[in-house]
Amino acid sequence: MKEYPENYKGPKAGQSEDVEWIAIRDYQAFKWVADGTWTYSDFDCYFYTLCKHHYKLGEDSVHKALIEFQKI
Repeated sequence: MKEYPENYKGPKAGQSEDVEWIAIRDYQAFKWVADGTWTYSDFDCYFYTLCKHHYKLGEDSVHKALIEFQKI
């Protein structure tokens, strides 16, 4: 298991929920990658959750648009 710095308070690969990953801002994610705090698995968890979240937002928007279209 990967060792994180003692002062690290962010999400951890294999231990954190989606809500923790989605709360991370892009700048912070890239900063943790650059300084070696995150490994590939951490970034993969972050990126997967981000994509899944944005896909869900888009899916909801399309669904609402189709409902409105059917009303017309």
